[in-house]
Amino acid sequence: MTHVKIPKRLKWKKQIEYAALDVSGHVIYKTIRVDVICAPRRLKWYQQIIEKVSEFRIYAQEVVQRYDRYQVHYCSTSVASRFSGIGPMMPMPPPPCEKTCSSLVIDGRMSKFINSQPANDENQQLGVVSIHGYGCLGKTMLAKVLYNKLGRQFHCRAFIRVSKKPDMKRLFRDMLSQIQRKHPQASEDASDELHITAENIRNYLHAKRYLIVVDDLWDTAAWDVINQLFPKCSQGSRIITTTQIEDVALACCSVDPEQVFKMNPLDDDHSRKLFFDRLFGSESNCPEELKQVSSQIIEICGGLPLATVSIASLLANQPSVSVDLLTHIHDSLVSCLSSNSTSERTRQVLHLSYNSLPHYLKTCLLQLRMYPEGSLIFKHDLVRQWVGEGIIATREGQDTEEVAGMYFDELVDRRFIQPMSINFNNEVMSCTVHDVVHDLIAHKSAEENFIVVLDHNRKILALSHKVHRLSLQLGDAKYAKIPANIRKSQVRSLGVFGLSECMPCIGEFKLVRVLNIHLSGHHNGDQELAVDLTRISGLFHLIYLKIVCDVCIRLPNRMRGLQCLETLDVMDTPSGTYVPWDIIYLTRLLHLSLPPHTNLLDWSFGDDLSLCRPNHLQDLCISTPPSSDYDHLKRRMYALDYLMYGHDSLKTVKLMAHGSSVSYGDTSKARVRWVLDKLTHHVQRIEVSPHIPVIFCKMHLWDIQHGNLCILKIAVDGLSVNDVDILSGLPALTAMSLYVQKSPNIKIIFCMGAGFTALKYLKLRFMSGIAWLKFEADAMPNLWKLRLVFDAIPQMDQRLDLYSEGDQWTQYRHGNALINIEHMARLREVSAKFEGAAADLKYVSRIGIVSNHPSNAIINVQLVDSGSHGDKRISSTSPESTSCPLHVPGMSGSWWRGLMEQYHWCDRS
Repeated sequence: MTHVKIPKRLKWKKQIEYAALDVSGHVIYKTIRVDVICAPRRLKWYQQIIEKVSEFRIYAQEVVQRYDRYQVHYCSTSVASRFSGIGPMMPMPPPPCEKTCSSLVIDGRMSKFINSQPANDENQQLGVVSIHGYGCLGKTMLAKVLYNKLGRQFHCRAFIRVSKKPDMKRLFRDMLSQIQRKHPQASEDASDELHITAENIRNYLHAKRYLIVVDDLWDTAAWDVINQLFPKCSQGSRIITTTQIEDVALACCSVDPEQVFKMNPLDDDHSRKLFFDRLFGSESNCPEELKQVSSQIIEICGGLPLATVSIASLLANQPSVSVDLLTHIHDSLVSCLSSNSTSERTRQVLHLSYNSLPHYLKTCLLQLRMYPEGSLIFKHDLVRQWVGEGIIATREGQDTEEVAGMYFDELVDRRFIQPMSINFNNEVMSCTVHDVVHDLIAHKSAEENFIVVLDHNRKILALSHKVHRLSLQLGDAKYAKIPANIRKSQVRSLGVFGLSECMPCIGEFKLVRVLNIHLSGHHNGDQELAVDLTRISGLFHLIYLKIVCDVCIRLPNRMRGLQCLETLDVMDTPSGTYVPWDIIYLTRLLHLSLPPHTNLLDWSFGDDLSLCRPNHLQDLCISTPPSSDYDHLKRRMYALDYLMYGHDSLKTVKLMAHGSSVSYGDTSKARVRWVLDKLTHHVQRIEVSPHIPVIFCKMHLWDIQHGNLCILKIAVDGLSVNDVDILSGLPALTAMSLYVQKSPNIKIIFCMGAGFTALKYLKLRFMSGIAWLKFEADAMPNLWKLRLVFDAIPQMDQRLDLYSEGDQWTQYRHGNALINIEHMARLREVSAKFEGAAADLKYVSRIGIVSNHPSNAIINVQLVDSGSHGDKRISSTSPESTSCPLHVPGMSGSWWRGLMEQYHWCDRS
């Protein structure tokens, strides 16, 4: 029995919660006694106490059952149980997120503003556009619309969020990784990393056309620093900023103040469209008896997009919508919306929406407080942290991570989470939190003592010593320390964001389950000044461990004792990070991401080879170092082959390029040829970065049992008809990216009824030549997106030698183009990119090399002069003819502006 004595000074409603904190950890006793020292005297209060105690009894029972289920009293070495039989009613899975911004309605002013942005005039100087308006009007989403609509017109692009307390080092690294489209290598001189990263950005953007979105600016000082990164003579490059402060907007557009776009609340028509589309699909589907009170709710929301869509999402997640329910919501809004401030009104609406959340979603939402404001948060990280915390309850037969993923999707659907990146399957992969939502989470978290945040930029108020979740958001503070009254031994979840000098002694957090460390510092690569994390080996309850840093870290020589560990992610650490080989004995390890220079051959040692790999591993991600010689890379691939052979649990294999690895198409390095003949039928995802010199070959040896393979991203030497037949036989294949070294010298036909039934995304990139391709009608019945890239089109004097029928180059009549795309009913986006010499591009643009069916989505064709860094892109469709003769870009921008004037933006949400 454990006896919990509650201080008298606490209000009685908090006394039960106080006791709950003491027994919510791993180590509890079977019998719990709670003494309430000071009980209220009124009868109704006694009844409320009884209800609270009943809730607590249920909670305590769940804790005991979780204790038994995970068997943490002796940390069993058997595989972790991934299923449980206790939990709340599961929510219905939300509908897939649409790629467009469904909480933004494009009104007339916005449409005119969007279409007025020139994007293809290379003779223009750098242009800056600023979107200004009060909070919660949809500035970020409008910037996102521009980013998605215009982004491919430019050679490179980036979308960065500044927030009130910007971390410039992180922000610059993020920008560099986006424009380079790969993770930047850590600087050897970390003491001056900010300056070096800024120089790398300037050098990379030089002579290129770029699009940069700088979201959520709060002061001119931040803009002055960021503005120094951009070359001023940049062939029509564009900067888009968003801010709530008019002076900041004018500072951004000091050269041309006319480029400031002020956002206003939505008018009544567009507010109604947003509300009814979210709740009923359209206003015409709304029952007549509900329209009057719905209109009153819309009026109260005052044209604020976030408030309107939040209330509509609240109602959409109810079992049914009735007049009584709408009236109740209306009356609640009338009583709480007393402020004229747009941010305050939206905050109160969100508060109402938060109170309607199921308890399991409230817990998951409050967990976001662990991250600093403005952070980019990846879905898989958040899901695994929720699982590690033990806050995901499931029914028998349900996978815990799948349920957590559904919770995440539901929070997106309810508009508490703002999507940032969406994959081919319309699944949100990363997100951020609106500043108003962040403030709400911070308030609720503090109110319920859910998470204690130590923020160096804010005054630290009185802290409870009962801390189970601790987030150290220290920024650039060098001497920050944890207050002495906080009991580190009680912390279950720890996040550290700041300089390496402020890293606390990790061994004092004895019961921590989730450890999320993001460090930066001034001694990169110096082993003597490395951050010492060797005491991690004593954290026996640790389930989730992620380390992101640009400084050298020292892990323990042995980690075999971490028998509860399920996630180990140390990929984003510099060279010199050594992961001990004995992690192969972590029987519960499911997700493993390794840093560069990890020697997989260490795992092949031992007398019993069956033990020399984590037998229950599901996801393996390996970072390849910048300079991998052929022999070393070949040995790594051999070790990876052995690891994959006969593995019954492995689902994902990813090889990522770390830093400035070999560029795609670089022939200066020999390429390792990999025969993927040992793959088990359990594997669902294989991704190998094209920047890694690895070529897949002998596809005919692939096991026909690859029936679960969903995502395939590989480089191949060539593409034959037989290869296409093999790939088309993969029944679950949903997304495929092939990087082809040599274009085929025969016609490749994707036939109707010949497989690819599940394929939604297809990218074909050819290093040299132009492929002769034909997509028959409905050849891929579910294809959403098609991308074709040709890195080096042939010279005109060589074109007749490429194909067995040389007259194909001169006979481009109806249906005889080299690239022929017939009607594909579900195709939403199709693009083709050609790179070569200017004269060859003129030839390609004149002959109409692409034939696209007029019923398909508009094809976007991009022509890139390999002799310069500028990209030129056009969008063209021709209902009168299936062939697409293209104007040569670079001559004039008037044709583009004329096309833009005819383009009507429509919200497809």
